[in-house]
Amino acid sequence: RWDEPYPAASAKEFSLDVIEANPTFSYMVGDTLSFGGGVRFIYSEGEVENGVPGLSRDLEGDDFQVGYNLAATYRPLKDWRIAATYRSEVTMELDGDANMAAMMGDVTVAGYNGSGAIDVALPAVFSLATSYTLEKLTFEVTWNRTFWSAVESFDFEYDQSFLGTPFDGFDRPLTKKWDDSDALRFGLTWAVVDSLDATFGFAIDETPVEEETLGFELPDSDAYMYSTGVQYKYSEGVSFGISYMYHHTTTRSVSGDSVAGLPGIDGTFKDGGAHAVNVGAVWKF
Repeated sequence: RWDEPYPAASAKEFSLDVIEANPTFSYMVGDTLSFGGGVRFIYSEGEVENGVPGLSRDLEGDDFQVGYNLAATYRPLKDWRIAATYRSEVTMELDGDANMAAMMGDVTVAGYNGSGAIDVALPAVFSLATSYTLEKLTFEVTWNRTFWSAVESFDFEYDQSFLGTPFDGFDRPLTKKWDDSDALRFGLTWAVVDSLDATFGFAIDETPVEEETLGFELPDSDAYMYSTGVQYKYSEGVSFGISYMYHHTTTRSVSGDSVAGLPGIDGTFKDGGAHAVNVGAVWKF
């Protein structure tokens, strides 16, 4: 979300909310091998608002899609596990309403109130992980490969073409051509006592966004994540947990002739990041 005039021209607000339900199953083949899978039920809602003085666009849309995930775990030793998971790519076809207006003072000289749509790819993710338990400590390492190359562009669609009109800029695709990216995640679980575990985590997350296509709607950069938490085992089948994560995005300088359809973003994105608190309960039966 940007309030300054120049970035607001492309991203006064650019948001995507995703809600996912993922029922899964697993099956053990002997004591050392198991397989799992599940269905992804995904609902998504997005909004884009942007413009310059005298020219504005507001588009909202939602969609529901289905995907899948697969997994396998191998246990070569009692305290050593190796696992692989795959989460399928899902393309959200956000369809809704678009409102555009061209103003001259307080007078509307052109407008559009009709359907608007955009396809947004939620990329496939492949993960390979291993863990090893040494007395009260369990060490974990995970490598993620996210196939962001599925995002070629953001192409808005309407009931009619607006090329050559005051709304020409709203009808041209924003080229992205993102790269597949890698992430490394490290975890440590400490069994403090039989009923209490403490967890610690660190991750390095590579951005898929190249400098030439970076825009204000997602000024992404490489990130570092730090996390900690506790899990309390209330009974044999019930446990509770709470965790905290700080997601820190690195400072990134950008200089280019054309970025995301706008002439020359030239400057530095800094002080990015997010805090997350997770509270959960587990019931085994």
